[in-house]
Parts: sequence; C-alpha cells; structure tokens
Amino acid sequence: MTEESPGIIIPRRKLKIYLDTSIISFLFADDAPGMRDATIDLFNKYIGPQRHDFYISGVVLSEIDHTPDQSLREKFHKAIDDYDLPQLDIKDFVHEIRRLTEQYVRMGIIPQKKFEDAMHVAISTVHQMDALLSWNFQHLANIFRERRIMSININEGYMKPLRITTPYEVMEDENQDT
Repeated sequence: MTEESPGIIIPRRKLKIYLDTSIISFLFADDAPGMRDATIDLFNKYIGPQRHDFYISGVVLSEIDHTPDQSLREKFHKAIDDYDLPQLDIKDFVHEIRRLTEQYVRMGIIPQKKFEDAMHVAISTVHQMDALLSWNFQHLANIFRERRIMSININEGYMKPLRITTPYEVMEDENQDT
C-alpha cells in the first residue's frame, strides 16, 4: 500500500509497536470510558487485524500478575491470549535493558519507584520499536520525557527515534484508503 501526496508516493510499512501495561488495563477501565473505547478500537481495528506489529514483554506480564483483583488479572491475560500478542525476548538483551533503565532513572527522567516504566522504554529502545503506546501521561506519554529519553538513547548509541505516545497517535483516519 502507498500514501500519495502531490508527486510523491510513499510506501506504507507496518510499525513495530510496544504496548505497556496501561494499554492492556484500559480495555476494562469503566471509570475512563473515552480511553477504554479508544483502547478497544485499537485492539479491534489495529491489533486484531494486524495492521501493525504489536508486542508486549515479560514486564507487562509481571505487572499484570501483580493485579490484586484475580478476575481482572484473568481478563488481562485472556485479552493477551485472544489477540495473540507476542512477547519480546529480553533474555539476550538483559544487560543492555538494565543499563538503559538505570540511565533513565539516574538522570531523573523516570522516578525510581516507576522502574518498570523505565524498563518498558528500555525494552522498546533495544528492540528498535517505532512506538511505545501508553496511557501513562505522567511518566511515559509526555513529549518532554520523550525528548530526554531520546537524548539518553542517542548518547548510548541508539539512533532510531522512539515515539512514546497514546493509541490515538497510531490510529489512522478511517476515511483514508488503508
């Protein structure tokens, strides 16, 4: 598929997108219906039809496993299974991921108490994701943090830009040819 602009044809490729735990949890966030509905649209219109390549990690699974409500925890796992979300391998990259995670925390970009959030970013960076999707505006989906993270990544030799954003940013206009 291509996108057309006057005189320019741009080939369209699938994006590699990492989902943090907040994306999974907002599938069932009845207290935030707008974000819940956007998340359901993401799953039904983009993840299910595999319009892009979506991934999670063991960190997501670990956070889900710490959900106190067993019924909700089971719903999270069922959604991951139903949408066949692949888990990124972190075993072979554990030292790189740990080093980057510690850099984000040491530089004050992400607080120590939110170490898992820093790990989501490091995993996304090491695996060269195009985007990390999150509903966490305070610690992740924030342009100022994204810029500081990019600075660390470049200093550490990771040149591929990583967008840290919400599902809205990867959902295309329904009226366009896709």
